[in-house]
Amino acid sequence: MLIEIVPPAQTGDVGDLSAAILEGIDGALSPVGEVLHEEVSQRFETQTDPQGRPWAPLTPKTLIARARKTAGTKILIVTAMLKNSFAPRIQRDQRRVSIGPGGPAAAYAATHQFGRGGILPRPMLPVGPGGPPSAALVAEVRATIAESVRAALARYRARRGQR
Repeated sequence: MLIEIVPPAQTGDVGDLSAAILEGIDGALSPVGEVLHEEVSQRFETQTDPQGRPWAPLTPKTLIARARKTAGTKILIVTAMLKNSFAPRIQRDQRRVSIGPGGPAAAYAATHQFGRGGILPRPMLPVGPGGPPSAALVAEVRATIAESVRAALARYRARRGQR
């Protein structure tokens, strides 16, 4: 997700107000990252894509291999390496928040996000082959940003002696 706001190039009250709004946006970056992280974690818990559709089931071959190792039947969770590799990345200078896997899990995640060879896609990221982000996720991100901007505007009004 990308949030970019360019303030008006004005001074005085409008410039101060723009700065307050941007302060609110900046304050929302980490909470939005947490919302995205929770969304990805939910994909692994519910074993569904971002629209709530079940992931492709494990193949009989995989089920047999797992039974030999007593690794269980949860999809993409044997060691939890992939699930635990996701982390939000915040680029404050660009007012940007993203989420993705890190380390050796990155290639593994791409294989399962998009599918490859005989491996069917099992989308876990909020945007991608599974479709757009869910309405609930969009609403939560908007509410998180709005709450942060409201708090920044309240601080702005308090500094100006307004109620």
